[in-house]
Amino acid sequence: MLCVGFLMDRILILDTDPAHAAAIEDALSAKGFAVVVCDNAQIAAERAREGDAECMVFVARSRAHWKQDVQLIARTIQIRDHAPDILCVLPWAPDGPEDRLYGDALRVGVVHAP
Repeated sequence: MLCVGFLMDRILILDTDPAHAAAIEDALSAKGFAVVVCDNAQIAAERAREGDAECMVFVARSRAHWKQDVQLIARTIQIRDHAPDILCVLPWAPDGPEDRLYGDALRVGVVHAP
């Protein structure tokens, strides 16, 4: 569920910071992945639902709204038979296990990268 250890070629990045998204895209492209970058959650979820990626990486920007955003993404995407794995990156330090447990309930990997 963490986009690791699976055979995949296409990764969809949802990140509203263009410079950060470009850095992720460059790093993954250098490793041979086909990367699509999107800055809109609804559009990214629709593209993932349509089969544009085997893995989606969502970089949350709002501590106050990340749960609603990831829930929308997960519910939109996971209606597919072979839904992509979703990894949510939270750019702040964890306060405890709550964030990871929330992700587990949605079948979304959650990592902190402060």
